Amino acid sequence: MQRTNMTPTRRKSVKPSTNLPPRFSVSMPRQSVMREEDTKRRDARQVRDRDYQQTCQDIVYKFLVENGYQGVLSVKTLQAPSLKDFQTIFKFIFSFIDSKFEFSQRFEEDIMTILKMYKYAFSSEINRSQLIAMTPHTWPAVLSMLSWLVGLVFCFEGVGENSNLQEENILENLFFDFVCHGYQKFLEGDEDEENLDEELNIKINNMYIDSFNEIEEKRSILKEIENKIENFNDKNEEKLSLENRKNGLLKDMNDLNSAKKLLDEKQKKYENYVNKLTEELNEFENEANQAKIEIEDLKNIISTQKINPCDVRVMNTEKEILIKELENLKPEKERLLKMVGEFENIYVSKVDEGEKLLFDLKGIRNQPLPFLISKEKEREEKMDLKFNSCEQKNDLFVEKGNSPQKSVENSKYLDFDFRICEEYKIIGNTDEYVDTIDKEVIKERDEFTKYEISNKELLERKSNDESACKEMERNIKIMEEKLYSVGKIYLEKKELSDKEQQKSRKELEKIESDLLRLQLDSNNSLLISEQTLQRAKINVDRIIQTSKSEKDEVEKLLANFNENLQSYYKIIRSYMKELENLVPKDIL
Repeated sequence: MQRTNMTPTRRKSVKPSTNLPPRFSVSMPRQSVMREEDTKRRDARQVRDRDYQQTCQDIVYKFLVENGYQGVLSVKTLQAPSLKDFQTIFKFIFSFIDSKFEFSQRFEEDIMTILKMYKYAFSSEINRSQLIAMTPHTWPAVLSMLSWLVGLVFCFEGVGENSNLQEENILENLFFDFVCHGYQKFLEGDEDEENLDEELNIKINNMYIDSFNEIEEKRSILKEIENKIENFNDKNEEKLSLENRKNGLLKDMNDLNSAKKLLDEKQKKYENYVNKLTEELNEFENEANQAKIEIEDLKNIISTQKINPCDVRVMNTEKEILIKELENLKPEKERLLKMVGEFENIYVSKVDEGEKLLFDLKGIRNQPLPFLISKEKEREEKMDLKFNSCEQKNDLFVEKGNSPQKSVENSKYLDFDFRICEEYKIIGNTDEYVDTIDKEVIKERDEFTKYEISNKELLERKSNDESACKEMERNIKIMEEKLYSVGKIYLEKKELSDKEQQKSRKELEKIESDLLRLQLDSNNSLLISEQTLQRAKINVDRIIQTSKSEKDEVEKLLANFNENLQSYYKIIRSYMKELENLVPKDIL
């Protein structure tokens, strides 16, 4: 027969389930650290792979940046660090595992002991010589070890987080012991629940007395702060508004100061530019004044010259008049030349006639020659002239005989006295004939002299005209040369003055364009400053809006936190009710 008891046949265990993961023990098992025979594992990692090295670098770099590493840190330091950089990085990472560890002077031995202590699986790949000097060949293995050390730090942080679970487990164990002790007392017949509750409260208070004290202190501090804030808000609302206004004005003033600084810098820049332009303008003005002075000097030189532009004009007019006169004199010259030619022809004909007459006189021998004695009486008388034994030699009549020789020139045959020769017989009346011949000869001589005189006059006139023409041509050439030189100088000076005027015009246009550009730049700078002020105001408004939104979010978070606290409180109350339900009503 089965014995009946007060306990139910089937009851639930009040102790929490032990399906949680086992506690991670930080303490290492006792073993010889200096043992050199380690189990060598085959390295399945690709330490030389660049992608693997990049992941290791990213892990180490991210850890150092997030935890406030104060040494020299960059991507290049993790690619090829020095020995000092490696030691500082290793010490910084290991301080998160054991901050009380003291490194000796032989740093490489300390690292080897740490790796063996924490069971680094690939410690055989790292030796002391690799840790003494960092080389590109040994750095990949050391970098992999540093990434493993960072992972170890994350594991220890996870263990620290599990400590909160341990505290919760302690509280559950304490409550479990309380229930078991109360049940045991109940079985023994001792039903003093108040003592048990007091003991439980004492134990819980002893466990959380520090936190309770801190909470009470913080509550009192918070109350004081709230009271001060209320008083401060009540008394200093106007002060806050004034401070807000002051802050706004200070921001505006700072913005204006910054804008003023920018404008001052631009103003200095533009002033320097304007000074340069003024200097250039002064230089251009000086050059223009010098050009004006040179022009005045040239004008003075031109005015002091013997030949003025008016004289040149007069000379040109005189030249034109002379050219016209020459053109008018050409037909007269031709006429005179024709007359001279005619006179020369007449002279030549007369000379020929005289020579013929002389030739006829020379050719007279003993033959009778007919002569015309007088044309007026229209009577012709024939005479016979006989010359006895006369010879002609070298245009001379030479008499033969005992009488002396007498010669007569051919050109002077009219002075010859035929009566000298005794041997000649003259038949007829020769006196009248000789007189007529003398008269005709004299008349011909007079005409000849007249022709010679007229010819000489014409030749003199011709020579005078030619000399006058030559002088006029010479004067014309001189005038042309002077006119050419003066015109050349005038054209050169005119070209120089035109070039200088064009240059000055271009420079003035350039200066005007620069001034317009400066005005446009100043206007643009003012517009830009106004735009920057508007943007600053917009940014201030955005900041105010963001602060308001963040304030709303913080209030929402606080409300959610209060709701979560209330929910946790409700959950704890539900757990208490479940525990009460687990206890049999007969026992209660």
